Amino acid sequence: MYVSPVLAEALLEVVPELGAKPADVHALLREQYRNSPDITDDEFRSAAADVLTSSPPRLESCRSHFWFSMSSSKLSVTAR
Repeated sequence: MYVSPVLAEALLEVVPELGAKPADVHALLREQYRNSPDITDDEFRSAAADVLTSSPPRLESCRSHFWFSMSSSKLSVTAR
């Protein structure tokens, strides 16, 4: 996950516990939001069930693997 140096510095100003320097923030975010070019069928089913069975449906980030969005009644899933 790309994070600009300016954003990393701003995050440190607001939440100093994230690390001692911007590189620490980058490392933390890379670890927490790793690139997943593909997901398993089970991960998709689980996340889709979480989204579609919540009331109202949650169409924001789910399970930190991918993003759900809805436009024109179409559900889109994008790997992070």
